[in-house]
Amino acid sequence: MSQRNVPNCFKRNVPYLPLHAATPVTLQVSASDLENDPIQYQILLDGQVLADWTSSASKPWTPSASQLGLHLFQVNVHDAYGGSTSQELEVFVVWPPVGHP
Repeated sequence: MSQRNVPNCFKRNVPYLPLHAATPVTLQVSASDLENDPIQYQILLDGQVLADWTSSASKPWTPSASQLGLHLFQVNVHDAYGGSTSQELEVFVVWPPVGHP
C-alpha cells in the first residue's frame, strides 16, 4: 500500500512590527500535517542556521546593535515522509525607543 503524503500547512506568528536591538524576542511558528506526521522546523537568519532541525517551534533571539537594519528569516518545515514547505519573513531591527524623563 503506497502512502500519500500531503504537503505541510504553515502559519506564522511573528509580529510585523520592528524589532528593537538588545531586546529579546521569541520566534514562534506553527505548522500542521494533514496526516498528523511528526514535523521538524529549521530557522535561518540571513541564510545562516539559527535553529537546526528540531521539533521545537520556537526560538529565542536577541538582535544586537550590529544587526540594525533589514533581515530575512526563513522557516523550513518537513516531515519524515518528504512533505516540506518553507516561508520567509522580513524583519527590521531598530534602536530601542529612548525614554525621556
